[in-house]
Amino acid sequence: MMITVLMALTCQGVSPGAEGDKSLQTLVQLDAGAADLTLRDMDGDKDLDLVRVDGAGLTVFALDDNGRYPSAPTALLGWPVGRVAWTVADLDGSGAHRVLMLTAEGRVLRHDFDGSTFQPPVLMVEDKIFLPPGITAMDFCRDVDGDGLPDLVLPTRSAHHVHLANGEGFDPPLIIAFDLSITLSAGSPGQLGARVGRQVSIPKFRMYDLDGDGEHDLISQTREQVAVHLAGEEGLPTKPTWVMDLVALKAELPKRQGLNFDDLLANVDEEVSWALRDLDGVAPRDLIVVLGSQFRVYLGGSHTGPRETPDQILKASGKVLGWFVRQVRGDTQLDLQIVRGERISLGRMLRYLILPGKLDFDIFTYTNSGGTFSRKPTQRGQVSIEIPRLLPLIEEAEKIGKAVIEQLEIPARRLTWGGESGIDDVVDIDGDTISVYLDCAPEEDRLERAWSGEPDVMSLLEVLVLEDLDALGDQGNVTLKMSDLFERDFSAGAALRRGRQGKQAHWTLEIPGLGDAEQVVLLPTDLTGSGSDDLVLCSLLEDRWTVRVWVRN
Repeated sequence: MMITVLMALTCQGVSPGAEGDKSLQTLVQLDAGAADLTLRDMDGDKDLDLVRVDGAGLTVFALDDNGRYPSAPTALLGWPVGRVAWTVADLDGSGAHRVLMLTAEGRVLRHDFDGSTFQPPVLMVEDKIFLPPGITAMDFCRDVDGDGLPDLVLPTRSAHHVHLANGEGFDPPLIIAFDLSITLSAGSPGQLGARVGRQVSIPKFRMYDLDGDGEHDLISQTREQVAVHLAGEEGLPTKPTWVMDLVALKAELPKRQGLNFDDLLANVDEEVSWALRDLDGVAPRDLIVVLGSQFRVYLGGSHTGPRETPDQILKASGKVLGWFVRQVRGDTQLDLQIVRGERISLGRMLRYLILPGKLDFDIFTYTNSGGTFSRKPTQRGQVSIEIPRLLPLIEEAEKIGKAVIEQLEIPARRLTWGGESGIDDVVDIDGDTISVYLDCAPEEDRLERAWSGEPDVMSLLEVLVLEDLDALGDQGNVTLKMSDLFERDFSAGAALRRGRQGKQAHWTLEIPGLGDAEQVVLLPTDLTGSGSDDLVLCSLLEDRWTVRVWVRN
């Protein structure tokens, strides 16, 4: 985690924790402002060193054998003159991180830290690139093709230059061309709040085995198009194998005519979506393109893109709110599931202000047989949401929102401290006291699992609702009470705090004034590679961050 800070840095030792645990506390104080602080193993000794990034350069405070960070910098790597982009990356999987700088001349320079100083730079790649003015943090070194080796993704004005790592260096650039989409806004003279500026759209891209042939392909997407580069005998082509025009597909969608107060869901704009899945068990993978409520299936479409004539066109009645391609019946076939909502009028919603009610959402399953979905649903499930009177709920909205925020701010975290049962331990903060509780963390529930990563509404629905609906079979119903939703745990911290209630703390430490902090972040982290977690505590008070580190002996 990165903490925004200024340049002030002091370190001092503080008394160890209780019960004979010879933990060492390092105190770092930083004014909130204009630098970054992070922990990385910079010299390959398995210890996490303290790294500060600011206008002067990148400063390393190396963790010593006593578990302390020095008060003075171990080494400073200053910025070169001119435009530069930088990143920190583990290039070989050893755990040792290197500083990479990309200069305006297109030179990628590697700077190695040996524990006491930075070695002279090593030229890795030279290319023609484009950089914005100033010093830019840029993630240009990352594993693109999934082989475990970080690759170089260098920007130009109209293309990505992707240098794939080969174990001994980097391959010549794979040029992924794209058109920049630039929207200019001149604002409005009559509106003080009007925006003036430009919006630039460039594609996101990733590499994986798109068609199932064992080779890594490349796919990129902007708001305008999807471009696919399929790997062949000579590797990846620089120009797309096929392109799907999202603008043209959106033009096929029906235009919404005004507001519909009798069916509020009809006012939700229909969208174009797509997915590549193995529907028939035969390579290459198949393409599903969805236009509103129309589903188009192209068998082998990962090689061709959309063709003039789809292998199947499926039209769902009603408003499609979402769709899934997943195993529903327990076999190896991927079935299609469509989420539909009933008609909800404005009058009905107004009635819910004073009377309780219920909203029903249908989940229709279309069975897959050899790559063809059934023409009609073979299974219907229903998700019902019981709604209490909304007027009192609206009056309590501030209270409910505050309760949810308070849950999200609970600092309790899982950690490995030394319990013997195999169940995670818990560290939590109560006022000025940090406490560790052994063997009491509850199993990760579905909500905690759903919130891991970067969940969206549909993934949450699949984990929290559809898995139960699958078990119920046809005509199954899952009922959710909105009142229950506001009473359950919304954060992992809340569940962990509940799990440690009534337990005796194994280790405690008093920190005067911690309870007055405006923001507290607790980070259990193995700083030394010992297999058990150390503690990093960050607290904010009066625009000043205090960072405390306990390295266990």
